[in-house]
Amino acid sequence: MLKFKDRNMEIVFNNDQWSYRPEYGWFTGDLRLLLLDDGRNAQVLEIMLFQDNNGVIWPVYPGNIVNGSNIPQTVWSWIGKSPFVGRHRIASAFHDPQCVGRTEPCNTVHRMYYDACMAAGEDEVVADILYHAVLFGGPKWGRNEITVDIQDIDDYWRGAVVYGRL
Repeated sequence: MLKFKDRNMEIVFNNDQWSYRPEYGWFTGDLRLLLLDDGRNAQVLEIMLFQDNNGVIWPVYPGNIVNGSNIPQTVWSWIGKSPFVGRHRIASAFHDPQCVGRTEPCNTVHRMYYDACMAAGEDEVVADILYHAVLFGGPKWGRNEITVDIQDIDDYWRGAVVYGRL
């Protein structure tokens, strides 16, 4: 059982944590997405957590929009996959909202993406290419651009319904 406290709520996960490579981290929950009519975006339907090997818990919330857009398009042909093909799509669901919310330094967020790719069972060479692609060609922000204002985060999540919170 994993208890997760965030923004004055506590969520208890009774299901088992899972990982293909536990040395990189663990997932709790399943990634459930609604493919949107625009043909590019998907909306997260249930909360899911990724706990990295440093013990940091990274949540993805219902209402988050994900699309893998933080992976530079030129890299897609190198790996032979689009953003929603392959095990890295799970990692992308955590990476995309962090790149918009910017609550942690960009290098930390990009490293979490690599660890989540590896924990999700992505091929090591593909994970390495994707990590370096977002590290050098993905979004960047400085320490002075980190947003930790809870109102900004709530606006970004667009009032997503999280268990026990409307």
